Amino acid sequence: MKALVFHEVGKYSVEEVTIDPPKAGEVKIRMGATGVCHSDLSVINGILPLPSPMILGHEGAGVVEELGAGVTNVDVVIGICLHKYIRNILQA
Repeated sequence: MKALVFHEVGKYSVEEVTIDPPKAGEVKIRMGATGVCHSDLSVINGILPLPSPMILGHEGAGVVEELGAGVTNVDVVIGICLHKYIRNILQA
């Protein structure tokens, strides 16, 4: 999957990434569309300090692809809209 990856203040790029399977209480969403909003720009510019690497683009829509253990309030292949920070550790 391609993602906008923030590395450090002022440094970001579109990269091919591999996402770990969801852990307990998490879901994996196949994104159909997302945008980069002012919060994301604040991370890029260092105004909103957050750990890196980090995949940006938390306002989007997609389909639930996989459930972590204990997830009961959504099901696979349900369309979903997001508005929350999503942070994933990138595999080396």
